[in-house]
Amino acid sequence: MLAFDEVWEIVREYPRILQVIERAARTGGKENTVTMLASDAYEDFTGTAKNPNPIGVSLANTAGVKIIGKQASDFSLLINDTRLSNSARRCIEGIRNIPGQHAQFLAVFGAGQDATVEMLQIDLSPTELWTYTTNPDER
Repeated sequence: MLAFDEVWEIVREYPRILQVIERAARTGGKENTVTMLASDAYEDFTGTAKNPNPIGVSLANTAGVKIIGKQASDFSLLINDTRLSNSARRCIEGIRNIPGQHAQFLAVFGAGQDATVEMLQIDLSPTELWTYTTNPDER
């Protein structure tokens, strides 16, 4: 498994590694490799109009699994680029996270007509919350 968090920083600080990430994401299945990319916003993958990331949209389109959390800004590009339905859009708009109780996500497994779309909710017990939290108020 190849895991990359904070993709925005990789794009900005280490642009040459993007070729490795793209290759791993596109051909990793043949080598029994899973590539996981995580960031806070879709634009972290695609870039902006002024500074586009040429592989971002292809990564989003070829991802076998997409896990989408609450969006703080306009996410119409995400919906359009990944061809998600209006129902999926409404699910993302309906995400209601309650700190200390649960977090909700939209999960997309597969692509196109074969895609399965599900809402997920992760509930933590008090012990799990205490163990995994990074919020000092919850310790």
